[in-house]
Amino acid sequence: MNIGLSESVRRIRYAKLRDRIARRYPDAKIKYKENHGFWQKTPASLRDCATTIGNTIWMPRRDYDFETLAHEYQHVVDYNEMGIFGFMMMYLQPQILAPFWFILGIMAICFQLPIFCILALAVGIICLLPWPSKSRAYLEMRGYLMSMYLGSEYDEDVAEIENFVVDSISSWLYYKMIWTRKAARELVHKAALELDDKEGLSNTSVAFRDVHEILIDTTP
Repeated sequence: MNIGLSESVRRIRYAKLRDRIARRYPDAKIKYKENHGFWQKTPASLRDCATTIGNTIWMPRRDYDFETLAHEYQHVVDYNEMGIFGFMMMYLQPQILAPFWFILGIMAICFQLPIFCILALAVGIICLLPWPSKSRAYLEMRGYLMSMYLGSEYDEDVAEIENFVVDSISSWLYYKMIWTRKAARELVHKAALELDDKEGLSNTSVAFRDVHEILIDTTP
């Protein structure tokens, strides 16, 4: 999604948000995929989107994309509020359970329990499949709610924004965390209802409060 703003405004808001993130989370970093060999070897779908890993935000390129940075900022906030264990357990469900079952399978070999070994390894493989993940969808929708919020602030076409989010969260980009567009659309519609209480969003979310203050800040 590319919300229409002048280049100068995008640069100013991007710089203000970047500084806010640095002050609130000194360990946070903003890096660029276009300058990193690893990301340049990945598929275009990964190279051309932003990715947040822990406190590091990987932007696709140095284009001062304020909206995308705001989206990723929400993930940084959630990561710091939930802690690495809590965030990873939610985001990587159910795939994160696979190593546990693989370890049980190896232990079963050591104790000469072949049937249990086969069952454990089978469950581990099943866990790695692209199952729907409500917890991952919840965390991703936290970021996309920011995108929807900014779209509404700029009076963008609501249907267009919602279609963009539906396409995104039901894609392979998130390992099919949502299987059907119908389920994705229901989730987006539910999130859209939260936008009716913009004051509440600003009061309860650090990211929304910071972004809102930047939007109304008229100083250069």
